[in-house]
Amino acid sequence: TAMSEPTSGLRRASKAHPCPVCGGDHKCSRTADGLFVCGRATGPVPGYAYLGQSDKDPQWGLYREEEDSTSKPGFCLGNRVSSDVPRNPVSQAETGFRHLTQLAEGHARNLTPLAAADLAHRLSLPAEVLGLVPLLGFDPAEKCWTFPEFDATGLLLGLVRRFPDGSKRAVAGSRRGLSLVGGWADRTGPIFLVEGPTDSLALAACHLAAIGRPSNLGGVALLAELLGGNPRPLVVVGENDRKPNGLWPGKDGAKRVAEELAVKLQRNVLCTLPPEGYKDVREWIADRFAGSAENFNWEQLGQEVARDLLDHALTIEFRPADRKRSGSSVATHNGIAVARRKFPIPVPLEDLQLPGPGGVKWLWEGFLARDAVTLFSALPKCGKTTLLVHLLAALPSGGSFCGRALAPGRALVISEEPAGVWAARRDEIGVPNHAVRIIARNAMPRCSNLEEWAEFIGFLADQLSGDPADLVIFDTLANLWPVKDENSAAEVGAALTQFHRLTENRAILAVHHLRKSDGAEGTGSRGSGALAGFADILIELRRQKASFDSGQRRRVLTGFGRYEAIPPEWVIELAEETNRFEHRPEGGGPSPTASRLHDAILALLKEAGEAGLTRKQLWDKLPEAVKKNEARFKVEIESGVGQGWRKEERTNREGGPLYHPLAY
Repeated sequence: TAMSEPTSGLRRASKAHPCPVCGGDHKCSRTADGLFVCGRATGPVPGYAYLGQSDKDPQWGLYREEEDSTSKPGFCLGNRVSSDVPRNPVSQAETGFRHLTQLAEGHARNLTPLAAADLAHRLSLPAEVLGLVPLLGFDPAEKCWTFPEFDATGLLLGLVRRFPDGSKRAVAGSRRGLSLVGGWADRTGPIFLVEGPTDSLALAACHLAAIGRPSNLGGVALLAELLGGNPRPLVVVGENDRKPNGLWPGKDGAKRVAEELAVKLQRNVLCTLPPEGYKDVREWIADRFAGSAENFNWEQLGQEVARDLLDHALTIEFRPADRKRSGSSVATHNGIAVARRKFPIPVPLEDLQLPGPGGVKWLWEGFLARDAVTLFSALPKCGKTTLLVHLLAALPSGGSFCGRALAPGRALVISEEPAGVWAARRDEIGVPNHAVRIIARNAMPRCSNLEEWAEFIGFLADQLSGDPADLVIFDTLANLWPVKDENSAAEVGAALTQFHRLTENRAILAVHHLRKSDGAEGTGSRGSGALAGFADILIELRRQKASFDSGQRRRVLTGFGRYEAIPPEWVIELAEETNRFEHRPEGGGPSPTASRLHDAILALLKEAGEAGLTRKQLWDKLPEAVKKNEARFKVEIESGVGQGWRKEERTNREGGPLYHPLAY
């Protein structure tokens, strides 16, 4: 429809016919001879010749369309040119994008350290976190900061001005989009979908993944495009902006966004609010940060914030008939995460990073590696779980375990044993409550088919995103997975492949059984060879058969795998004195506890001389320092025959044999 011609000879911009120079829908005009009078733009604009500012009023910028035989002056109808006005083949959307990009880049150059520090102070956030926002800028003319908003592919859609008083206004020609903070996809845990850029910055400062929505109800389509196929938990965070009339836009908007996302993504979505007394998460985090020391622990605060938001979250459920998980669907473009193809693009070999020495990042050196699966096999009742419980007790503090470096961490255990057994072990050995989560036998039935198994692994992946763990233990595999024929390579392989959904930056330990006939060179595990072939590390646990292990407290760990640091053989012993596993160098000789007990017995026998002592007399005379366990003493006295003393079978008046030192 042609615009009405006002008496002044100017055609005014409107929502139906916005200004082509700045994209605004009011304040701008054009004359009958094609002169554009723009109330917003004050410099060069692609496709238009800038004639300077009006002499009568400097707030107006004067423009003419660049000479082109196929074009005439005219207003655009949204992103589509009005049919009655011939135009260049370049669309208004592309022209606006270039204009906004140039504007954003110019403002970014104006963001001096002083301007950035001023913004950080007003937001009560560390200044360095501002560097995570690409094209964050400062407009000296308006004396405000400019925040970019993007679509799901990283295309700049618009700029939002933030003024010192906290008010916000979109730059003319902008479309609303997402506030993307660089590195959000690389952070662990759930993805928090908050309102605006400053809330996402506050969560980024806490090492949490966050994406800013343009408003309480906006951005659903862009979020669905960006996060489609991403298995991590999504948490829509609203605001405490309840009105006197009872309306609550932040809460109602968060729930509606969560509901729409649940439908679009065909998965459950959470929604939550910050604690009472705080309008939004930035205000909440800023209050915690206020007045803190320079070495403020942002990561610890992030854990507390995430836990509080999740504890009060409402689950918006979606129950699809067939849930399919295709993995992450984000890539990095200009430092921010954007939507990507379903399948990965090949990466140049030179771009690969070494996670640690030898290409591996160890959780427990030689046995458990991040991004890897360890198959741990032994005969039944050989002490597999006992060793693992001691490992769990040592894991929170790290340091060393069985003579090998242990990184501090947390664990999740899926166990075939009941909860009561684990409670008793916790109290006996001292496993820290905060460091270990467990799904016991009485809490989860065995998966009956591969579909249930895949759903269970997906459930674990979601749980681990919100409650991270460095180690996941399946004890034992045979009593948890749905495999009916352990000798079927196809069935075993299909079940094992699911583990790759859990390995990102964590170690997976699958506990299994050895064959009764055993086997050499890593072939001892029961079932198909596909099991050993799938694992990155193979560890086999066996009893050590040696005279100096008469108490049967010593085990040999035999290792195989793709990493050089895996020990081919490692001897450990559950020390009687400390009730802790210790490494026995070279695998030979008695343990320190056994040596002290042996020496004490020999000293008493030498003192008694040829008269000898009975077993009861020896036990009664033993020093308290080594008099720990009578059963262990009986084993030691028998195993020491011929290695320090001899035994006389005749019976004395107290009954039982006499023992004499070999020197007599």
